[in-house]
Amino acid sequence: MNGGDAHATTIGILGMLSSYSWDAKVVIALAAFAANLGEFWLVAQLYTTNRLAKSVALLKHIHETLNQVDDLGPKFESVSKLLKAMLDVANCIVEFHELPSEYIDHEAPETLTASTLIPSAVYWTIRSIVACASHILGIIGLGQGYMTSTIETWELSSLTHKLENMNGHLQKLLTICRQHLDDNKQREVFETLHHLFETSHQDNIKVLKALIHCKGDPLPLFDGSTKQRV
Repeated sequence: MNGGDAHATTIGILGMLSSYSWDAKVVIALAAFAANLGEFWLVAQLYTTNRLAKSVALLKHIHETLNQVDDLGPKFESVSKLLKAMLDVANCIVEFHELPSEYIDHEAPETLTASTLIPSAVYWTIRSIVACASHILGIIGLGQGYMTSTIETWELSSLTHKLENMNGHLQKLLTICRQHLDDNKQREVFETLHHLFETSHQDNIKVLKALIHCKGDPLPLFDGSTKQRV
């Protein structure tokens, strides 16, 4: 598949996913890729060591292709590297989406940079999915006779390098955002405690709850007078 076709296919996929958020777009695209070609890839990885994989390959009529697994090794390796880069970028995008928005400054430079970079990262991840699918389908269809062109090898390597660079940039931005998030959480805790200590209370339950707060346990204290958790 040439560059123009790959771009058109990628834009078409993005069009079908236009109603979803950027993190959902990349997850759905990867899930569709895994559902359609993941079985072949898993069987290919296990073919030489797993009897069930050999049986599945026979049923799927891909055993002749996988019998050449040693010769296909370099072709698998280039796809494997790109797959890892794709997953790394997707995971990073999802992690950005899962940051609690109430603690994030959406006007901060790192947040604005990430919001600009993420759509591009999604595009290139889906573009990489298209390239991987084309490569794998070529292997399935022609087996050992499938010859990886210099241009195709360069494309896979170039996409891997591009995604690795994007992931590195996103990871740095994510680290900064998490640091700001932690700072904002600590500031909120301090302000809450300061307010509680400056306010008169009938008992010390509110202060103790703020000081002894356990994740996943909204009622960390036991009130001896009522015999209830509070």
